[in-house]
Formats: sequence, C-alpha cells, structure tokens
Amino acid sequence: TEKLSLDDILQHCEDADIVILEGFKSLIGTNPEILKIVTVKNSEEAREASKIFRPIIAFSGTAANRLSKENFAIPIIDALNETEKLVKLVEEKIGQIRKELSENFALYVDNRQISLKPFVQRIMKSSIIAMASNLKGVEVSPKDRVVVKIKKWGCF
Repeated sequence: TEKLSLDDILQHCEDADIVILEGFKSLIGTNPEILKIVTVKNSEEAREASKIFRPIIAFSGTAANRLSKENFAIPIIDALNETEKLVKLVEEKIGQIRKELSENFALYVDNRQISLKPFVQRIMKSSIIAMASNLKGVEVSPKDRVVVKIKKWGCF
C-alpha cells in the first residue's frame, strides 16, 4: 500500500458512490476530504486519534461499548450491534457533502446540468481553480463556486 497514492486507488473506484478503505492511515489520516470511522481499543486511543485524524465521523471498535459517550464530541458507534446507526450516519455525511459540492460546482451542457459523482466534482473544480489562479490578474479561492457551461456549436 505504500507504493500507491490515493489517486491510484480511487482510479479503480470511479463508478462507486462510497469507497471504504481499511488501513492506509499514512495515506489518508490527515486528508480533510476523506471521512473517517476510527476503530479504537480504549479511550486513550480515541483521544490520540482525535488529535491526529481529521475528519472523524465516528469511533468504533472493541472500545465502543466501554467508552463514555459524554466524554467525546464524536459519536461512538458499536459497528457490530449498531450497524443501522453507522450506515445512517455515513449516509447523512455523504448527503451533506453532496449538497455542499453541488452548491460549489456545477457543469452544464446545453443548459442541462450534468450529475457528477463527488470525486469527479472535486477533481474538476480543483483543476479549474488551479488553472484560473495562474492567470494574470485573477484571484480565486478553493472556496469559490465554479460553474462550467458548455454550449454545442450552433447553440449560441
């Protein structure tokens, strides 16, 4: 896994809505674009993980039943016994991300908005922002909304 980049892995998953990676903490641990469910054995591991990994959407693992939920702002979910709760949390987070992405990037072809997977939206938006930021006199931010409109010849 040390020889692969995140892009190498994701290239094989372009048609997937969700990619679940186990391990790879050196590759994705601090990547803010990758939501994380961190498995921990005790509260000390949970505290350490919350300092290192971002964003963590839930803690799970053997400590899930023993951790005091009041001590953590991050949800603690027993993946074996609370599967539906974990799935619902992941679905909610993905819904939030999709909404944010659709508000920050849009692709239109002949006035028809094209539906894109979040991974493709991020690549297109970051590429356009990167190119625009290199133009003389242009100031753009990754937080700016990007709208791409493609008109077929003769449709102007």
